[in-house]
Amino acid sequence: GALVKYADYGVSALVTVNAYVFKSCPRLAAPNYGALTCDPATFSTTSNTIPTEAVSETSVTCTVSCNTGYSLHKTKNVFTCTDGTWEQLSVTNPKNKVTRCLRDVGPTRRTLTIRVGYRLWWLRQASCTDVYGDLLRMAYPYHIANSVTSNSISCIQEGHCSVDESYFVYDAAYKVCYTSGNIIWLKVRYQQTGDMAVDRRREVFLDFVNWVRSTRFQPVVLLWYGNCISRRCYCCI
Repeated sequence: GALVKYADYGVSALVTVNAYVFKSCPRLAAPNYGALTCDPATFSTTSNTIPTEAVSETSVTCTVSCNTGYSLHKTKNVFTCTDGTWEQLSVTNPKNKVTRCLRDVGPTRRTLTIRVGYRLWWLRQASCTDVYGDLLRMAYPYHIANSVTSNSISCIQEGHCSVDESYFVYDAAYKVCYTSGNIIWLKVRYQQTGDMAVDRRREVFLDFVNWVRSTRFQPVVLLWYGNCISRRCYCCI
């Protein structure tokens, strides 16, 4: 309170004075390669250093956006200041930093592994390492090579996809073969290294399925033409 004297009447009285302190919202810096769009607009900025101009606002909402070629590294992009305090303020974030913008880096390679089953109807249990399993495993890469030479898979024909030949180099049969009952399952891996703006794996899969349905897998014939039967074999995996 304050003691006030009224001179005209010679009377004193106690008057109560209430003082209110308003805390302004601290200014924010925009993220590198981004901008802040705020309400009120006086807080909007593209500077990645905290602006020095004082702005007296106790309630502010800012939205983070990133430049072309950059994306937010977290989904949160709206930040609010209430009664002079930003919601992101913490012991680990004393400067009220907002979500960062990171450069968009697309994939350089996509892979697709396809499994194909061959039923050996005369067996109760197939094996990847008996005479039938060995025959199928050795002939299968030649069969897959035909999917390339026959131009049946458009992505390969256009030069954007290829067979991952390293997938057929293995030191144990189970890495490319497994069985369920009298079915032997063999695998092939295709890779996409071009036209990366579009994921073409589904297209490759559908082309492969259509090719399989239109061809016949003949292991003995394939190995014969690969010099693996009746002559010295230099070719088989």
